[in-house]
Amino acid sequence: MNFASFWKRVIATLIDWTIFSSLSSLLAWMVTGEPNGNDDFHWVNRGIFFLFYFVYCAALESSYKSATIGKQVVGIRVTTLRGKRISFARASIRYFGKLLSFFLAGFGCVMALFTLKRQALHDQIAKTLVLEK
Repeated sequence: MNFASFWKRVIATLIDWTIFSSLSSLLAWMVTGEPNGNDDFHWVNRGIFFLFYFVYCAALESSYKSATIGKQVVGIRVTTLRGKRISFARASIRYFGKLLSFFLAGFGCVMALFTLKRQALHDQIAKTLVLEK
């Protein structure tokens, strides 16, 4: 198995965040109006981002491609420890594990640099691997 590099994972995440930051801002603007100085806009934007990004990640990582758009662009995919497609439930666990990884000042993500299978904390929690295609 060829484990995905840390930097490919970072680039994939940046691509996905860019897509979803733009979409959630647009939707929040449509719901609340002018974003400048509008607290409602910021809360709605965060809520939309959190909800839609969760569905996006869990749905695409559990799909037949096993990858979000960002992961597809850089040529990586999420699998079980045996290299098989993950379920929506496992993808959901992985997503919420990512929140913990980020909450720990990003250390949970940086772990991928130091583990044998290049697993971040959320991969270890969900029992997943991120592999090169």
